Amino acid sequence: MARGAGLRASLARGDRPLSLDERREIQAALEAKGHPVGGIDGRIGPRSRAAIRAYQANAGLVADGYADAALLDRLRAGP
Repeated sequence: MARGAGLRASLARGDRPLSLDERREIQAALEAKGHPVGGIDGRIGPRSRAAIRAYQANAGLVADGYADAALLDRLRAGP
């Protein structure tokens, strides 16, 4: 690469990390809505991401499988 040129991509979205309890709440809400997460342990693994994507797709959202505060707020708000 030329000097001064490089990759300029942001890996973080700028949102705050979710607490363990918040991640558990997301998993519990997804389970309650019929999207199995493979256990409510607060770890957002492949099954939880698949459940998030399914929920997002059903809600007409971008199905990226990303667990963040906005997703938690939406799950708290209801259907």
